[in-house]
Amino acid sequence: MRMNDTYRDAVSGTLKSEDDGGRTNMTVTNGTPVHLLVYWVGLDGLLYGRNKRTRRLAPGYPGQVLDPGATLTWNNIDRSYYFVAKVGYSGAFAAVWRADRDNAAVTVTCRDLLDPDDIGETPVPTGSMIIPPNGPRILVGVGVLQKDRFVTREQFWQRLPNSYSLAAGEEKVVNYTQTQGMQDSSSDTRTVTGSVSTSASAGWGPFSASVNASLSKSSTKTQQVTVSTQTTSFTSNSYSNDSAHGWLCLYWQLTDTLTVFDETGTPLSSVVSATGPSVVWGPVKVDTLEKEDLDPPAPRAEIRDDRPEIVSLRPAPEQLRSA
Repeated sequence: MRMNDTYRDAVSGTLKSEDDGGRTNMTVTNGTPVHLLVYWVGLDGLLYGRNKRTRRLAPGYPGQVLDPGATLTWNNIDRSYYFVAKVGYSGAFAAVWRADRDNAAVTVTCRDLLDPDDIGETPVPTGSMIIPPNGPRILVGVGVLQKDRFVTREQFWQRLPNSYSLAAGEEKVVNYTQTQGMQDSSSDTRTVTGSVSTSASAGWGPFSASVNASLSKSSTKTQQVTVSTQTTSFTSNSYSNDSAHGWLCLYWQLTDTLTVFDETGTPLSSVVSATGPSVVWGPVKVDTLEKEDLDPPAPRAEIRDDRPEIVSLRPAPEQLRSA
């Protein structure tokens, strides 16, 4: 799926549900091989999980676990309410939807995932947060492998140590490192390639081919992931700030994480790869960064205590679990 306004707001955390007054029911089925966590996006924009003690939805709690093939039934929801699914293992954003009709039956599939390389813009500094953290992890692909195993592909924007700042009148030599290929792995090549049932001695080529074929089968866009040995290049540049303002320049790199799971959702191996070239944000004058215009929290009296309820959780059919 291509990035749209709803997904962009959900990823950035600015999405809010609305309440039009009507109430209906909704079922949500997990049509992916991934164990998901389902949240309600509150009227205040917070993600509401289930408090096991009170059995009610509240912000700050984990989402409701939805195993592959399982179905969750909600009642007391408005057709303008939004819901978000995240990956249970990593917390990566997976999908967002709303019940746009009465008694909606929603099935979250791999086609609801964002396309690879379309995960939104790099994080942007503000006057309130001059150095932003890495971007959120986004699930962009899931594929089924042999032996009931599956592989996930997640992407995020990683802030590089090449980022720099210059005070007014300062001169600085910045050493720039460009990295492509594998940055990290949970284990050696033989173990990782063996987890996808390719020849343990075949190297990264067959691993990449097997993963690409698996991911592309369930994706709306052809997946192309190349896992290779890390390559690094070095350059050095001299910068001078002749202005009366401090400068900031941030370097970002799109990063891929491939994780192989067994049929129970237990991770077997993972590979983290960097994709070049880097994206440069800036330079910009630090004192011109605008502070975020955050909405003040709504008074408690204006937040209706009429939240959705989870009334049942039906596990996957026996034939699906044993498939």
